[in-house]
Amino acid sequence: MLRWLPSPLKGILSLLLYILNTLFWFMPLMLLAVLKLLPISRWQAWMSYLVDAIAVAWISVNNLTTRIFTSIKWRISGLETLSRKDWYLIARKSSILGRYSDLAKYL
Repeated sequence: MLRWLPSPLKGILSLLLYILNTLFWFMPLMLLAVLKLLPISRWQAWMSYLVDAIAVAWISVNNLTTRIFTSIKWRISGLETLSRKDWYLIARKSSILGRYSDLAKYL
């Protein structure tokens, strides 16, 4: 998207966005993780939902940053044998994948 920018500047800007995103989401995530320790099942379920939502938002902003500063060409094969009703272990060569790839719930 920002191909006209020099590569070192793109690298600095993307690193800055990753750092700001991490600083923004880290404290609320840790706070909710500590609050989840309270032994009330409904409370723990609600905290799990919020922790999951924060993780998805954190990953989404990282993915947006990646989309803005890089141009990745995806070549994916073998999807026809997957089922949305099953769980899968994802092995990856890169740390840049889709929105929910870093979560335990994929597909």
